[in-house]
Amino acid sequence: MEWRKYIALMVVAIFVLTAAAPLTQVTAKTTNNRTINIFTALKSMFGKNKAPTGFNPLGFLRTIFRGGSSHNNKPTPPTPTPQPIMDGADAPTWAVGDTWTYDIHVKFNYDTDWLKVDVTMSDLKFTVTDVQSDRYKVPFTCKMTGKGSYDTKSVIGVISGTLDSTLSGTVYVRKSDIAILEADDLTINGKISPLTITGTSNIHDLTPIAYLSFPFDVGSKWTREKVSGFVYAKGGVPIYQPEFDLPIFVKSCSMECTGKETVTVPAGSIECYKIVGDMGSTANMWYSPEVGNIVKAVWKDFKLQFEEGNDDGYNMEEITIELKSFGRASNPPETPAAPSGPTSGEAGTEYSYSASTTDPDGDQIKYVFDWGDGTTSETGFVDSGTSASASHSWRSSGAYEVRVMAKDSNGAESKWSNPTIVNIAGGNEGYVNLTVNIYKIKALSDLDPWWKGGADFTYKLSVYNGYNWVTRIYDCKDQKNTVKPNKSYKFRVFTGEPEITIKIWDRDPVVINPLTGSYIDYHDLADVSAYPGGGTKNSIEDVRGAIYHGVYKLLKHRLSQDFNEDNDDWETDGSYYTTAGTQRYKTKVWFKISDDYRPPSSLKIIHPGDGSVFYTGDEIKFEA
Repeated sequence: MEWRKYIALMVVAIFVLTAAAPLTQVTAKTTNNRTINIFTALKSMFGKNKAPTGFNPLGFLRTIFRGGSSHNNKPTPPTPTPQPIMDGADAPTWAVGDTWTYDIHVKFNYDTDWLKVDVTMSDLKFTVTDVQSDRYKVPFTCKMTGKGSYDTKSVIGVISGTLDSTLSGTVYVRKSDIAILEADDLTINGKISPLTITGTSNIHDLTPIAYLSFPFDVGSKWTREKVSGFVYAKGGVPIYQPEFDLPIFVKSCSMECTGKETVTVPAGSIECYKIVGDMGSTANMWYSPEVGNIVKAVWKDFKLQFEEGNDDGYNMEEITIELKSFGRASNPPETPAAPSGPTSGEAGTEYSYSASTTDPDGDQIKYVFDWGDGTTSETGFVDSGTSASASHSWRSSGAYEVRVMAKDSNGAESKWSNPTIVNIAGGNEGYVNLTVNIYKIKALSDLDPWWKGGADFTYKLSVYNGYNWVTRIYDCKDQKNTVKPNKSYKFRVFTGEPEITIKIWDRDPVVINPLTGSYIDYHDLADVSAYPGGGTKNSIEDVRGAIYHGVYKLLKHRLSQDFNEDNDDWETDGSYYTTAGTQRYKTKVWFKISDDYRPPSSLKIIHPGDGSVFYTGDEIKFEA
């Protein structure tokens, strides 16, 4: 069973290697504050200079962890603040939804042949999900692969294996200098040929790790100060899950901005500041104000010491970091106040309504008015803080909810405003009140990954009253994945078979790739229909197969049971109708419909031809 223990320790070691980034040197402090290396102590007890009686798991763990510390030298991700002319670099301002994706490769050895490790993290994606008073919350995910070999210096010989896993977690980054403050919820799942591995870790009690010092320009010099903290980790193969809490130490490093260069990486050709450190034969980083993060980094041929003053350590052959893609999240405009304009009027008469708001980025804004009858109007773009107007007339009487939302020049949208209720008289008389209650909405699949916290639902309820569509829109707040708005809406209908549609989407930040103009992230259309088709990612354009359609029978006081293109299948739990999509982004809705239609108790009908008289309940025969 010793080999299993060896594999388990190796797994935990590699986990900390990749997850504890960016640390460059691990040492421990004794109770009398004397700096030692915990693995040097292990080496003296179990190291390779001892006559082996089997292989050496603790010695091997020491080597892996030393390598892991070096790998942690990679920079952490910040956000894009476009600056077309580079005139010094200030600390970037990040927004929720900003993303960066990297490929990182680490190669190192110990004593040339005793230990060899080659690890790659591909599609390492960082996403800002929260902006706090002094820091950003930045979850990440990646694919992690690698290979390594370990010479046991025994009859067993060389042991080698491959790693294939996923890695995820969250880092917290200081606003002022993009320093790493802590790392949490680090999780690895995968295989080390062919064993299944799992692990969890966090970095705590950490002094900030700051590789950059803002503001800087060509010629600026600074020092990345020493860092200390602890790495907690637990993991391995299912039958063996060691647990430990290791102190860490990062020695200081001198940094200098030496010039400006155009760097070509998979994300494109990007103007950067070149930053050089005093470590090994090569220690270069390229930072871009446009990207708001490191674009590329290369470290070569340096030695990671086990402790200060000790020449023993790892030969770091190469660490490379390259940006694959990034996205700038445009901050949405502030939610406008309810539209200003008349609150009553006559059918067929045109009325004007205005709105205004501001954009935190200073972008230009246009306004979208929803008139509550199934139609919308857009204004042209105006400067932030400037009002704009639109006009509309209604065909039939009723109470209409007029709302407005703002959209900036980058496509970021505000929430819908509170409604202005407009009572329209005249037009078509003789109506029935139809009431629709949206009780609950529940995601039955992952509209959003775990690090977004779940779906933020908005719904649009529309009723065709016989003359036009009347709509109601609502942003569900403070709940995700399962929401209970329990809101009722009353509509005047002039037909015995009013139609109903329910459209639901998940609100996401608007994130645009500034190099291509394409959306990296946008709202997602949920699937609440049994009709063929389904919801779409990063789009809320109408898709028949995702939107519930129903026909209500006033005479029977219920939804039609004739299922066709205009009337979706539905179920009932006795109190509510329920409907759910069947495609990838399926979502279920609970709703109720009622009406105040009451047929006359006694109705007299006179045949115009022969004067025959009929009353309510009588059967009338027609001949053709």
